[in-house]
Amino acid sequence: MESSTYPNDKLIAMSRNFVNVVCHHETGHDREVVIGREKKLMCSKYWGIACDVHSRLYQEAGNTYEGITGVPCTVFADPTGKELFREAGGLGASELIDQMEKALKQVPGEKIPYEIWAAAKKQVADGEAAFAKEDFKKAVEAWTKVAKMKLKGVKALGEEALKKAEEKGNELLQEGESKIESEKEEAKKILKKVADQFKPLECAKKAAELLKGLGKGK
Repeated sequence: MESSTYPNDKLIAMSRNFVNVVCHHETGHDREVVIGREKKLMCSKYWGIACDVHSRLYQEAGNTYEGITGVPCTVFADPTGKELFREAGGLGASELIDQMEKALKQVPGEKIPYEIWAAAKKQVADGEAAFAKEDFKKAVEAWTKVAKMKLKGVKALGEEALKKAEEKGNELLQEGESKIESEKEEAKKILKKVADQFKPLECAKKAAELLKGLGKGK
């Protein structure tokens, strides 16, 4: 399967919906590769790991899932590790995809494709980086895009991040309000920052309303 089934493009795409664990008791597949400036031994059959990894996982799988027979044997489990079912013997790419779809149907809850999750996590991280530099406009824009996504689990990432932006915007809003009587021009400057950089959050709307009363900074 490692030479015929696993390299299939459609299977690779489907596999991104799973945590894929290779359990293989044989060793001796290692070859020396250069990663950066370092030379490391990596398995030639299963890219990204060394032989001692899949050998150790074979032992752990045997301890976790009893009575495994057939070589190969594919065990499908839910997110907690509880076995759903298993398939003994080799599987072609289309057969394995069918079994993956069967497994997904047995797991309750929303299914989030890896590509969407990875893209959302990157947007959130980009927003965090911008927020740390006080580029609040860029941060809010990034997080708003995530919050507008359809999948609930992904949407929640953006909404949680926007709470942080709202808190910061309200903090600046209060600072601006506190200066209206004593430092009117400074207050206008702070309120304009909130109104401009925190759109479309509530703090930005409140700042814009306050600016109207102050002549919009004129």
